[in-house]
Amino acid sequence: MLIRLILFISLQSFSYVDLHAHLFASEGIYPLMRGNFFSDKIADSWDSLTIQKSNFKTLNESHFKLIVVSLYAHPLLNFDIKKSILRQIALAEEFVKRYPNWIIAKNSLEARDALTNGKRVLVLSLEGASEILETKEDIELFINKKNIRIVTLAHLIEDDLSGTSFFHFPINLINPWDYFKAHFLNSKENGILQHPIGLKNKGKKLITTLLSEGVWLDFTHLSDKGIDEIIPLWKNYKIPLLFTHTLFRRYYPAERAISKKHLEALRDTKGIIGIMPIEWELDFGIPMLKTDRCKGAFSVLVEQINHLFKYLKPEQVFWGSDINGLVPMMSGKCLSNEFQEGFFNIKHLIKLENEVSKKIKYNIFQSPNLNNFLDTWDQAEKKRKVIF
Repeated sequence: MLIRLILFISLQSFSYVDLHAHLFASEGIYPLMRGNFFSDKIADSWDSLTIQKSNFKTLNESHFKLIVVSLYAHPLLNFDIKKSILRQIALAEEFVKRYPNWIIAKNSLEARDALTNGKRVLVLSLEGASEILETKEDIELFINKKNIRIVTLAHLIEDDLSGTSFFHFPINLINPWDYFKAHFLNSKENGILQHPIGLKNKGKKLITTLLSEGVWLDFTHLSDKGIDEIIPLWKNYKIPLLFTHTLFRRYYPAERAISKKHLEALRDTKGIIGIMPIEWELDFGIPMLKTDRCKGAFSVLVEQINHLFKYLKPEQVFWGSDINGLVPMMSGKCLSNEFQEGFFNIKHLIKLENEVSKKIKYNIFQSPNLNNFLDTWDQAEKKRKVIF
């Protein structure tokens, strides 16, 4: 037992977590994303949008100990989105079969045990539950048999479960009807346009079901109104809030970014947050930092992480890379020679971490973060009977 404890501590000295990685995006959003997880062809530029930025080799060569794999299937690009999700899960299963140093963890205890024994961990997450988790049979298949442990309820467009958060203009025009409806209703708070719809009855019922199965709910992409409905329950039932890939609204002035009051709620529930290192979203940052585009994006990333420390402990802050999410990652042309090529595949993230670590007050890339993720997951996966 003592030997295993020493091994666990030594392993975690070099522990890293990504809360949101689309490793199999080309399966879910082809032809917008091209490539194949088990091919050698990947993007060779930080601003590439349509070629996969990760594959089996770069994942295994990366520094990550634990990655939350986001499974997403665009409903207009797939004849059967449930089958697309199953194909993505099959790719994850094939990867751990080829690389037995990785596992797909069913729970926090299994993840901790694997890490203790020198293995690395994938955690399966579903982004966008509408039209996928519809029946008891779907819950049994995707949650209990295929071991999806985190669910991001909402995504880009209002559906039968909830309203979704608006991006900054002009990206919010991907949801034009809701955008103009919100303007007509003057649905704003502190000058930020907000989606007028929160949780729908079907969404509340699904949340109740998922919590009874010990699934951790991610509220990235959910409208402010929906989050406001959830926070009192989460505090009452002692469920840690989770935002896997977001920005702070002070630096990205849109509903898509987490607000100050929701950040405070995340702190109060001892939740965790993943920050996106994405150039075009960071470039909406503080005007005084934008005289040089790439310096502006990097400076806003650093400033944002440092500002989060006013609300959260360092071990509550993680990456949520959103890699392969049809967005450019981070340029490196204004940084050190080591990072000149920028961040465009998953194994480059350690170089970005090295650059960021020089500028932030606390190192968020150390062992307490992984341990805290496992402890928080352990609290989140307790099965609960929640009544709205």
